[in-house]
Amino acid sequence: MREISSRVKGDESTIEISGTEEEINGIRAMLLGKHWIIGGSKGKLLTVDYYHQLPPPEDDPLIPPKWQTEFGSLPDRFAPDLQEQMPDDCKGGWCSPSFYMSHIINAKTDMPKIQDWGFECLRSRRGDDGKYWEVWYLPGSWSAKGELKRHIETLSKDMAWEKKTESICHWMAQRVIFGSLNVVVQRMALANSD
Repeated sequence: MREISSRVKGDESTIEISGTEEEINGIRAMLLGKHWIIGGSKGKLLTVDYYHQLPPPEDDPLIPPKWQTEFGSLPDRFAPDLQEQMPDDCKGGWCSPSFYMSHIINAKTDMPKIQDWGFECLRSRRGDDGKYWEVWYLPGSWSAKGELKRHIETLSKDMAWEKKTESICHWMAQRVIFGSLNVVVQRMALANSD
């Protein structure tokens, strides 16, 4: 750490810190709640993590087959089943795209709504700078809860999935402010051996 200076002007105070890029990034990460900063030898700042790092993801032995990054290593009976669009004969409400919402603007008011609708929060690991990102996930309209479920129940059972999805998106956009809403239609799935 090279220098710390401060100024007071009326009711406001300013602090200016100069140091190496590593030290400044460490201070930024501290302000975001990633770790503590302590003074080391010769005035160099050291960082100590607040939290233990998450363990790496593990395979679940109860879910066959193992999803793999290289499809060539899968047995033939589990070869990917390509599907260009949702089937026209989707009945019973289980046939639905999934929804991914990110960059929630009014987090304090909108996140409780989204959770009430059945969305689950998927959060990245914290980076070295202390930052992380969140994506809110709803696997399909069939898994909706609360107000969103009640809205979906007002839609016609015979409504085409495209129109139903459009109605759901417009309904959500009128109630929360988000940076993006991605609607994902399943394009590839591993076929079940049964």
